[in-house]
Amino acid sequence: MNLIHQLLNLAALLLWLAWRSAGILPRFDSPILSLASALKRATPHRTPRVFYLLALFAVLSIRSVVYWHLGEGAHWTPDVDLVALSLPFRSDHLWLMVIFSFLSFGLTVGLFYSWLLLISAANRGVSDSEPLQKLLRMHLGWLERWPPALKLFLPVLGSVVAWPLFSPALVKIGIIPSPLSRAHLWQQTAMLGLASLLVWKIFLVVLFLLHVVNSYVYFGDAALLNFASLTSQNILRCVRRLPLKAGRIDFTPIVAVAFVLIAATLAAHWLPRVFQRLPL
Repeated sequence: MNLIHQLLNLAALLLWLAWRSAGILPRFDSPILSLASALKRATPHRTPRVFYLLALFAVLSIRSVVYWHLGEGAHWTPDVDLVALSLPFRSDHLWLMVIFSFLSFGLTVGLFYSWLLLISAANRGVSDSEPLQKLLRMHLGWLERWPPALKLFLPVLGSVVAWPLFSPALVKIGIIPSPLSRAHLWQQTAMLGLASLLVWKIFLVVLFLLHVVNSYVYFGDAALLNFASLTSQNILRCVRRLPLKAGRIDFTPIVAVAFVLIAATLAAHWLPRVFQRLPL
């Protein structure tokens, strides 16, 4: 069930991106790994833009009913993982499944845009002649004009703002216990703000590994891999002066992968324990 749920989240995200694209799509004149063509306005599309939004709403709504019918029989308790804590939802209540469906999708969108914000901040000097960078900027819209430091802070800011706003509703529907005091609430908010930094964990690991592969294996004009290498190099620019090379072999991305995995593992172990002990 969890795998099906994640696949449906991915499908819903693609519908969201199709709606946001508004008819401006990349043209692929070369193989999948070679995105050499620039973005251009596509020929008029027969599918109305609103169709994607309606399809998205249908997917999120229909899967709520499916979860309600199948969840209890499958002994499935869906949850929303916030690293510092997990929000469990009873699958035998339809309205809880509706909340879970839309909330988990919202977090998926937030995760995806956090990745885009990181790429945007790292590649701020890359021109629009790079098609993937132009596509990214199109999806970010007005957020693209924000300073890089503010883009990187947005995931933390989103968590800090969202928890005080939505935790009373979660308390009311019985998902979480009520905070013991206002200080307790703000301590929870601070912990979730720290946990939000882990949104980049999977993305950074994959990005650095793609850079390693692209550096030592020739795939031809693989623009997707070249873009991953460009972004990886920009992110790792601050540690380029460290002695992490041996001849022609650069160990910087491998060390970065190890650092991200170790830091994320420690944080995933430490944050829930501290959260359970609140208030301090």
